[in-house]
Amino acid sequence: MRKNLGLISILLIAALMSLALQVQAQVTVDGITITPKWMGFTYMGDHDSYYGEGIDIVAYKENSIVILSISIYNAFTGASSKQINVSAVEISFDWETGTYSVPSTIVSVTDPVEIPWQKTHTITFNFTLPNTSIATNLYLHSYTITVEHRNYPSEAKYNDITLFNTNFAVYSAVQSEVVELNKITISMTNPYHESTRARLLWYKSNNETSTAARYYSKGEFSNAKAHYQTALDLRNQAYTAEESYGVALEELQLKYYESSSNFFTSAGTFMVLFGAALVLFSIGYILKGFAAVRKPSTSPP
Repeated sequence: MRKNLGLISILLIAALMSLALQVQAQVTVDGITITPKWMGFTYMGDHDSYYGEGIDIVAYKENSIVILSISIYNAFTGASSKQINVSAVEISFDWETGTYSVPSTIVSVTDPVEIPWQKTHTITFNFTLPNTSIATNLYLHSYTITVEHRNYPSEAKYNDITLFNTNFAVYSAVQSEVVELNKITISMTNPYHESTRARLLWYKSNNETSTAARYYSKGEFSNAKAHYQTALDLRNQAYTAEESYGVALEELQLKYYESSSNFFTSAGTFMVLFGAALVLFSIGYILKGFAAVRKPSTSPP
């Protein structure tokens, strides 16, 4: 019973953690829900061993352009069937100069985005990340997305809807290359190898991949890159070895079939000639028999 309760507790905690992760992806204030969507990222998931397995992150390469789409749903509880007026949207990070706003040509205090009751509007903007000397790749960064809602015509700010998270990574150039190499490596399927050399090359490649993963988890990205490149080279060699083995096997089989065909052709020719000779011999023997029968007999006086 206790074991069952323990298992139930573990499952419940896991479910709550999963729910917490889902809740962090959006936030609702006064019935207004904002949901961010990251686009053009280098990596998104929970399998980055450097920052910790099971930690859901979004990562972009340093100096790259981030595209962020903010979906805003209006179910405002301050007044029934009332539109909301979005006057500003921004995201701020924990590094210096880490605040990026939607351009005033898209939304502003004097020209807000009006969202009717129970309708959704999406605002998309982009910004350029700094390099890792400003936004380090040594740890994950926190960020806050803010949607400003105002009352009109007074233009007094009603409230800010904010979403806070701590799962943003800025990859260095080398780290980004390692992540891409890992994607390529794991996408290469391991076929059945008939060639012993191909199998050995694939085993060596797996060893290189494991070594690269260990280096990456320790933050030694240059070493990880070198081992991933070796792993890919070995896998390509395995494909080549298997292909060469297959071609050689086909040529060997073709030669076997050709030699077998030649053998049976020669054997058939021999049997035909042997049969013809046998027929001629038989005819000669019969004629000789006839000659012996027709020869007159001579009696002694």
